[in-house]
Amino acid sequence: MEIGSMNGMQQGMRMEGMRPPPPKGDPAEHAEEMSAKIMEQQDADGDGLLSTGEFDSDLLAALDEDGDGVLSQTELQTGIQSKMEEGKAAFEAGEMPSDGNREFMQQMHSLAGESMLGDSGGSRAKASEAYQLMQDAMFGGNQDSSTFNTDQMLLDQLNLAV
Repeated sequence: MEIGSMNGMQQGMRMEGMRPPPPKGDPAEHAEEMSAKIMEQQDADGDGLLSTGEFDSDLLAALDEDGDGVLSQTELQTGIQSKMEEGKAAFEAGEMPSDGNREFMQQMHSLAGESMLGDSGGSRAKASEAYQLMQDAMFGGNQDSSTFNTDQMLLDQLNLAV
């Protein structure tokens, strides 16, 4: 695929949802941090446990290992870590994580008060701005398409988005 051509760009945009890079770091550490944030955000009565009044009942039932009807931070951490490891294994195998895995992780990030990008959306905004600049340059008539270097423009804008 040649990025500098329109066909290459169209092919690149169709590639598996423009998936993000594989997760980095230790899933256990990330799961511990995320579970602590979720407990801090969701444990309204401060008892160190999440009940159905504080947490989605379907998620609680799925993560409640001992069946006591409440979720401890350890149970939450174990469930998050399991999904992180499942997602990491999918990436390492060259596959996308399952829809269920992605949905679960989106819910956990949301409950922790985080974006899936690891910030409050700033990276997404930068990527959107980079894409708009690319569109303006390629289709806005401001550049002679025979001399426009799409590869360099993409690299410059990706550096801004990262």
